[in-house]
Amino acid sequence: MIAIGTHSLGGEECREAIRVALSLGYRRIDTASSYRNEHFVADGIECSGVPRQDIYITTKIGPKDMAKGEEGVLNA
Repeated sequence: MIAIGTHSLGGEECREAIRVALSLGYRRIDTASSYRNEHFVADGIECSGVPRQDIYITTKIGPKDMAKGEEGVLNA
């Protein structure tokens, strides 16, 4: 499965990139809390009209959150 990466995307650019990628058939999105763009990713998904259950999202949990144990991971 091919994914759209969101590492360097933010704001309207991120929102539009996600919307367009989903309209072109992408169904996997790669993101991370450290990218600080998760709300733009969510907006792009919502604007796309593609049902959320059809989209596979990969995210990462940072070392600082992992060091806090299970609670840190769940909060992240």
